[in-house]
Amino acid sequence: MVSQVRLSDNKGVLMEVQQVRGVSLVDAAYAALRAEILAARIPPGEPLTEQGLATRFDIARPTAKAAVERLVTEGLLVRTMHRSAHVPVLNAADIQDVFALRELLERVAVVALASGKSVPTDAERALAEMEAADATGDVARLVEADVAFHRALVSASGSLRRDRAHQQVMGEAQLAIIQDQVLLLEQAVGVAAEHRAILTAIAGGDAEAAERLVAEHLGSVSRRVSNGAATD
Repeated sequence: MVSQVRLSDNKGVLMEVQQVRGVSLVDAAYAALRAEILAARIPPGEPLTEQGLATRFDIARPTAKAAVERLVTEGLLVRTMHRSAHVPVLNAADIQDVFALRELLERVAVVALASGKSVPTDAERALAEMEAADATGDVARLVEADVAFHRALVSASGSLRRDRAHQQVMGEAQLAIIQDQVLLLEQAVGVAAEHRAILTAIAGGDAEAAERLVAEHLGSVSRRVSNGAATD
């Protein structure tokens, strides 16, 4: 059974988060706020008070606090003593660190998949979305499909710990990309073909090629994002 939890902001805009039975309102608030951050609807540095979020989403303050704490743990919000939480601006060193960890996790994942010539169905589905978005120039849809593709690879690679680590680092990686609007446009050029090559290598059992292609793809994105970021 699925119910709808409506989280409304103070401008009257409704956000609907599907809540499966057993999932708490904290989870729904967390998901709604996370979605707003990754859609770049909350400017970096804008103070996010617990009371303000409670009013914005029509939830209790402790619920807002719990959602914020989860996002701080993921690195999508930062909070210092006596200051409200806010979306961070990742500098070049932050971005390089995030993508280095992401590359490590994904290289291990594709080697594991290629050893069994196992192409995840969810990765194929995400690639189809990417190709459709590439054809129409829909950058937002392409970025969403790109995230789904990489998450599918790691999720299917056989390690729950690797999957948990990747889920967390992907939030920060996506945050870095959406903060660079020029890169978002560049991402649309040839990105589907790069991902198709990765799946082809996995399907052919070529672990070396799959690992190399993932490293080249992520290395290229990391360089472009970090080059456009602040250095301090």
